[in-house]
Amino acid sequence: MGVGNNRIGKEWTYTWQRTADGRGRVYQPRDGFRGSIELMGWDALLEDARGRNQAFFDRAGISGKSYFSPD
Repeated sequence: MGVGNNRIGKEWTYTWQRTADGRGRVYQPRDGFRGSIELMGWDALLEDARGRNQAFFDRAGISGKSYFSPD
């Protein structure tokens, strides 16, 4: 991503609120739009999913580790 794109991205997300855990941003558009948009990193997304599903992984006897993760 070039310097210009990075600046535009920062300006675009300036009005977005931080998520409760501080790892992403949330935007709730107005003017009749019903919903919200959340941006978060891929690592945070995988970590959250793993945490939510850990009981299932334990019961099924699987690790729950991603095949795409280097750990």
